[in-house]
Amino acid sequence: MTYPDFAARWQKSGGAERANYGLFLQDLCDLLGVPKPDPTTDTASQDQ
Repeated sequence: MTYPDFAARWQKSGGAERANYGLFLQDLCDLLGVPKPDPTTDTASQDQ
């Protein structure tokens, strides 16, 4: 994903930040080229 693609996609979101935060963070990870976070587990010592 390029920055112009990212900006165009999220410019329309308006005031729906809470509803879209998960998708936004996934797209942001793609934009930055970093891995997406792993889901948490039932064992806190395994979550980092």
